[in-house]
Amino acid sequence: MLNRSITTTLAALAIAGASVTAAYASEEALLDALVKKGVLKQADAQKIKAESAHSGSAGNSKIKLNESVKELSIYGDLRLRWQHAQATEQAPSVNNSFQDQSARFRLMIGGNFKLTDGLTAGVELSTQSAANQRYVTFGNGVNGGGGRDYQLNLSKAFIGWNPSKEFSVNAGRQSIPFYSTEMVWDNDVRLDGVTEKIDLGALLGLGDGLHLHLISGQFIGGNNLSFNANSDQNRDAWLFQTQLKAVADLGGAKLTFAPGFQWSNPKQAAGLNSDYQGLNGGAPGNQFPAATFGGSPFFNQYLNELRVILAPGDVSFDLAGTKAKFLWDFAYNFGAGTTGVVAGGLPNNRLAPEISSTQDRMAWLLGIQVGENKNAGDFSVFGNYREVGAGALNTFYSDSDFALGQSGNQRGFKLGAKYNLTKNATLTAAYTASSNIDANPAPTGPSAQTLSGLNSTQLVTIDLGLKF
Repeated sequence: MLNRSITTTLAALAIAGASVTAAYASEEALLDALVKKGVLKQADAQKIKAESAHSGSAGNSKIKLNESVKELSIYGDLRLRWQHAQATEQAPSVNNSFQDQSARFRLMIGGNFKLTDGLTAGVELSTQSAANQRYVTFGNGVNGGGGRDYQLNLSKAFIGWNPSKEFSVNAGRQSIPFYSTEMVWDNDVRLDGVTEKIDLGALLGLGDGLHLHLISGQFIGGNNLSFNANSDQNRDAWLFQTQLKAVADLGGAKLTFAPGFQWSNPKQAAGLNSDYQGLNGGAPGNQFPAATFGGSPFFNQYLNELRVILAPGDVSFDLAGTKAKFLWDFAYNFGAGTTGVVAGGLPNNRLAPEISSTQDRMAWLLGIQVGENKNAGDFSVFGNYREVGAGALNTFYSDSDFALGQSGNQRGFKLGAKYNLTKNATLTAAYTASSNIDANPAPTGPSAQTLSGLNSTQLVTIDLGLKF
């Protein structure tokens, strides 16, 4: 057998002499094979991987990485959108209807770092600062000034720890880790907090036919004066969610089911009192200026206590040789109807008497997708129908297209098609329409404008997307 020093040198030269692409693709496989054969020790293999990442496998690159960085992946997602939107609101006013056509865009660009000692990190910049709304309108620029540059916001900044394959934890501003449909979580949402993921299937030895993960998140929504004895908002606002995600191979089909529970600490921040402000506070970047479209959107002030049972899932299968998926979602908020106050000490009124019906507390969605989008020429169609009760969800985090991002007390559908122009460029067309579930008259008094709700919405979008 060759002595270890010679073998180590030969292995390093083999990796360094390969092309950049081939080296990155085969390095770990080659070294793992040498370790398995007993030629290399695990410690030597790890040392070679670290050295090759910063020397031979990097070729003549002038990019220098810190020694702690084992892997860096940079990504981007740019979308150009044309849209036609229109809506009417329940409260009679001079401006109780609205129509608009606009060109918009959305950009996300970031990097994920794989570090030594099981550590990871990620940063991301993106347009718009609202939780579920990353699109900005061409011609507005900073502060609505035409011709001015657009801002990028820090939408991710997190550190992760992966001590083993079965456990990982992330802390900081990050993407939502839960399996969900767009009824509950929009893909654009980023929240501040800590998330954990445990691979229960691996720990229990369940095999390849059943994957089981426990996913939890603790998200801070607002920092308040923690020791202010004279205030009823003297604790920070938090949102919690725990989910058990199961994926089962059914032999020709795959079932995913992920029941969970979402809750919040009550009455601690205005951000938890309203689906308009959302958990992180601030305006959601809605597409209609308040001065144009009847003032503020529909406020769900009674959502300051969330006690929501969640049950999303899907079944994927082959349909005449084409990939297809049937999906669903369900939510029921036991915390709906909690009393509170709005700005100025006004009572917590809504558009009708206090929530009592199951319909107001419940949200559900049924949908289907036929086809998938992976390579040039791929085509898919999709559609879903949903009903979102007035007190079912904090809809600030839901799909920003449905009901124009104000989906409480709305029912409707979304239909669309997506085509791959290239592997990384897609063209998507969609039509979304909704109408109110309860046609409640607007309340009277000084809070009437604030508590007005939507009667109906329509949105047509055409998106050109590029991932890089």
